[in-house]
Amino acid sequence: MNTNPHLPQLEKFFRLQKEFLTKSTHLGLKVRSPIENSLLLQTDDSGEIDLYFSAIIHGNEVIGLYLVNEILDQIYNKKITCQLNILITLGNLPAFLLNKRFHIKDMNRQFLSKSTNRSELLYSEQQRAWDMEKMITDFKIPPRAIFDIHQTTAASETPFLMVREHAATMKWWSELNTSWPLIYYPSNQIFSNEGASLSTLCSEYNIPDITLELGQAGYHYDLFMGAWKLIEQMLSLPKDYWRKTLASEKNFDLDYYLNLKKKNNKIYKELGIHQKKSTEHYLVENLKNFTFLPKGTPISSLEHEKILTKEDVFLLFPKYGDYQKTTNELCRFLSPMN
Repeated sequence: MNTNPHLPQLEKFFRLQKEFLTKSTHLGLKVRSPIENSLLLQTDDSGEIDLYFSAIIHGNEVIGLYLVNEILDQIYNKKITCQLNILITLGNLPAFLLNKRFHIKDMNRQFLSKSTNRSELLYSEQQRAWDMEKMITDFKIPPRAIFDIHQTTAASETPFLMVREHAATMKWWSELNTSWPLIYYPSNQIFSNEGASLSTLCSEYNIPDITLELGQAGYHYDLFMGAWKLIEQMLSLPKDYWRKTLASEKNFDLDYYLNLKKKNNKIYKELGIHQKKSTEHYLVENLKNFTFLPKGTPISSLEHEKILTKEDVFLLFPKYGDYQKTTNELCRFLSPMN
C-alpha cells in the first residue's frame, strides 16, 4: 500500500515527461530521457548541459519534486522563456513511494562506486547512484552546474545553502539574491565518512554544485516559494554565464567572493563531525540546525557520561530516532565566518 501523500506530484512529473517527449518539435526543443526518471531539454545542438537539477535523492524530501515540476510546467506552458539546456533527475523513487529517506541504503552516500559493472551492486540506491554517475560522465561535456535539492531531517531555523571550496561554485553563489545562510566546506573537509555524496562526485569531476537544504522533510509552501525564486534567478541567466563566465573562474579567493555579496548572509564553515563512539552514544534531545552551543555545553551522552563542546559552536544535522540508528554521525559543528 502506498503511503506517500505526494504521489500526485510524481504522476504529474510522468505526465509532463510524456508531453515533452512527444511534443518536443512543437516546443522547439530537443528532448530525451538519458536514464530512467529523467528529462533533458535542449535548446541547441551544442551538447552542453547548462544546469542540472537533482531532486528526491532522499525519498521523503519532496519539495524538490514540486520544484522540478514547476520548472517543467512553466516551460511547457511558456510562462517563462528559458534558453538553457536543462537536465532533471528524480533520484530515489523506491524510497519516495515509501515516504522514507531511503529504502535500504542512503543513496547520497553511494556515489563514486568502484564497481565497473552495475550488476555487481546489490541495492537499488547503489544502482541508481551508479546510473546517475555514469550518465554524468558519459556526456561529452559534464554539466556546467548541478543544483541538488534536499531537506533536513531535524528542524531548522532557516533554509540554507551548502558549497565547497571551488571558484566557480562560489562565483555562482555570489550571483544569487538570497538572505539564506551559506555553509562553506574547506577543501580538506569531507562531507561524510560514510560514503560519497553527489557533491563529492562533483568535486571529483570539477563540476560546480550547490546543495539546497530546505528545512524539515515534507511539503511547505513558503519553502517552495523561496526555492522557486532562486531557481527563477538561475533560469534567467544566459547560456554564456554557465559556459564561459563560470568556466573561466579558476582562482579561488574566499575573501573576494564573500565581499561580492552585499547582503548580510550569515556564513559558516564546517568544523567537523561529532562521531558516534558506540551504540550507547546519544545526542542531547531537541537540538535544531543552527542551535548555538557555548563551550562546555553538554552535546551528547556516552554510557551516562556527558560529552561537552570544546569550543563555541553552532549545530548542523542533528541525528535522532531511526536516522540516528543508521549512521555513525551524531551531528556536525559550524563556526561563523562573519
